[in-house]
Amino acid sequence: MKTKEAASWLTTCGFIYFNRAVLSQVFSSIEAAIIYNTYSRFWVKFIKKKSLFSEGKYMSIARVSFATAALLSAVLSTGIHASPFNTIVMTGDDAGVGATTFEMFDRIDLNNHGQMVFQAIADDSAADDMKTYVNFYVDANGQKQLIDFDTNNADWFMTTTPLSGSGLYDHSYALPLYQSQINDHGTIAYIKLTEAWNGNQKNFDSTAAFEVKRKTVSDASSIVIASGNSGAAPDSNGQFTIGEYSIAGLFRLLHNNDVLYTPQLVNDEGSNKMGILRSTGSGIEKVFYEGDPAASNGNAGNIEGFVLRHDFPYIINANNDGDVILTHDFPGPYGTWRANVTVVDHVSKNLNAITRAGDPAPSFPEGHELDSGFRGYEGPVINDNGTMILQYTIQDGTNGSYAGYGLYMYKNEELITIATASYLDDIDSDFIALTAPVAHNQNDQFAFLGLNDTNASKLSLYIADETGYEQVAAIGDEAFGFSSIGYKYYEVPFERSWREQDFIRLNDNGMMVFYMSLINDENNIIHAMYSRDANGGLELIAYEGMEIEIAVGDAILTKTIDTFGYDSIDLNNQDLLAFGLNFEDGSSGIFTTVIPEPASGLMLLSVGAVGLMRRKRAS
Repeated sequence: MKTKEAASWLTTCGFIYFNRAVLSQVFSSIEAAIIYNTYSRFWVKFIKKKSLFSEGKYMSIARVSFATAALLSAVLSTGIHASPFNTIVMTGDDAGVGATTFEMFDRIDLNNHGQMVFQAIADDSAADDMKTYVNFYVDANGQKQLIDFDTNNADWFMTTTPLSGSGLYDHSYALPLYQSQINDHGTIAYIKLTEAWNGNQKNFDSTAAFEVKRKTVSDASSIVIASGNSGAAPDSNGQFTIGEYSIAGLFRLLHNNDVLYTPQLVNDEGSNKMGILRSTGSGIEKVFYEGDPAASNGNAGNIEGFVLRHDFPYIINANNDGDVILTHDFPGPYGTWRANVTVVDHVSKNLNAITRAGDPAPSFPEGHELDSGFRGYEGPVINDNGTMILQYTIQDGTNGSYAGYGLYMYKNEELITIATASYLDDIDSDFIALTAPVAHNQNDQFAFLGLNDTNASKLSLYIADETGYEQVAAIGDEAFGFSSIGYKYYEVPFERSWREQDFIRLNDNGMMVFYMSLINDENNIIHAMYSRDANGGLELIAYEGMEIEIAVGDAILTKTIDTFGYDSIDLNNQDLLAFGLNFEDGSSGIFTTVIPEPASGLMLLSVGAVGLMRRKRAS
């Protein structure tokens, strides 16, 4: 960098830094970015010119080298710098109901226009057990609006057995305003429980009476359906009314504002079965009931084993158009589903058989068959193109023994092999073990975890499409941004038990956000949040122990990140990330940031994680 250019840099950065409080008011959009420096690197992100410049234009300030960053750090301040994180809400803020203030934040849903809904727990100063549970809407300028609330003294914290290898426990709140969602029209839908879950152990029997509510920002909420509605189950000959909602249930707000959900259907004798209903603008439509014919394309029999599992909610899934994918019939091992996959087309209403247990297993030796799907993670999934990602346990059809796993993409009526896994010496495979998808987008990309080292006990992170897969972060590699202090990738934290609460996010641009556990030689473990762009470039977004300056009201406060709010994260197609942070002083909040594209040729600090990428062609 030339001397004149360097001086200009110092002047510009110094001006922005010392006037950041004023500038934060000018650039009030939650997509606006702030300067960021945290010892390990320095960037200036793209600042959107909403007020001062023509709409949609950007002022680009290039990234500087690590050495220059250190110099700027000394010039601009003796310690902490303004963070790139825009504050949406903090604990202690007014929660909009009486004298309550926010106490804790829960799930986030973010649309592609920067609008957001979040769930939270609020409380007042009264010495009682009552809590207020709120749903909030946040517009693209950061203005908040209360959607709904419920005040009660029930215990909404659900416990379950920790799942091996997940890195995190599944214990979590399942609040009475549940699974709140917002689509790109700004329509909001959510489940409102009218009684508490029947117990605090998350299991097969975790159900509650409910209402499905839907609203726009300008209109009041309307009840779409509720428990006890008699005659509301279409095509059931009047025998079934709407029962309760399962804690593992499917709930999906669609692109066209319809809502899909899976209630119990109860008859006069008290017996019940599962159903999938769709609420439209004009009424309620049946999608599928347990016991319906298995498929209309040549497969006889009925689907008898359609259930919702508390430990594997994704045995039924849907895309944003309303196509439903379900797995059914469960004589397999605990936590598995049989390789019986059926799709219900949202236009024709036909049930189409995709695979059946006993079908030949592509890319495995002759005689090997699709058997069942391994428990966990996000899959099976269907995206808006109708493309499906399916993972199966494979068995040797000659003797019924386990042979490995197959990860496939079903596209254009063809089952395409993405990767195979087996620990058997006589089977040529890509991995020793692999998972179903842990994230997917609408452009036929997805992320999964794989193990390819017999000496390793934890799975590494990969991204894939129909042409093959690439490694994102390998367990045991030097951690990007931390190699100089000896930290390595230790584990990929993920969540596989709560629907719509995935820790790994992948948008339609191929941008991925994920958490990593890191470990050093002294066995100290910290967690970090990374992004990976479509070209494989990594960025370190935040990490435990990182000191940042954030806006709290009119003040700029220095805070140290204690942990991430794992239950609160989402990423839209504008590369806008919304996420939760918990600080060492006991406060917490929800923040947004725009993820920048890594500068070409300027991957700072470490290339250990990027250098080991490999590409493998799918068979």
